[in-house]
Amino acid sequence: MMFVMVLLTIAGVVSSVIYYSLHGGGVDAFVYPATMIGVVGLHVFTNRLNTHHEQYNRYCSGLTIVIASIVFVLFVLLHVMNLYVLGLWFDPLVIVPFSVGLVFCVMGNQLHRFKIHEETLSAKVWNNSIRPFSFAFVISGLLMIGAIFAPYTITLFFIVLGLTILFLVIRFASELRFVS
Repeated sequence: MMFVMVLLTIAGVVSSVIYYSLHGGGVDAFVYPATMIGVVGLHVFTNRLNTHHEQYNRYCSGLTIVIASIVFVLFVLLHVMNLYVLGLWFDPLVIVPFSVGLVFCVMGNQLHRFKIHEETLSAKVWNNSIRPFSFAFVISGLLMIGAIFAPYTITLFFIVLGLTILFLVIRFASELRFVS
């Protein structure tokens, strides 16, 4: 998985260099590859930093999948923006709900891996909140992807995002009240 992330990052840098040299783009041509390098670099640094903790080793595969989905989304965004700037008709605002929806679906599917096997109060709150949170992420991710085909794409995207955040905050607050 790490090989794929590094390969996508290298391909993104090469694509930005080609775009910059052919069309005289500004420094903004390197925003997405720089972000990809930062995300992959932080993941590699975190892996090296936390190798001695057995808790981190248990969660590493789920975290790697989420990070890989973020790198893939940044790779797609880079190429969509390059196509848009080159004059090919493509609405870049359609890609935003798809990207966030894809990351939400991946996060929702990976969230169940992060159960904590302790008896502390915060562990109980987290374990009771995981299942509704993962359902909320998957459902809202699918709704965001579905919003691409609706007439008011960005408006629906922000409505779904706001309702998801509201649901998560209310659910977590009620879980805190229930446990304490």
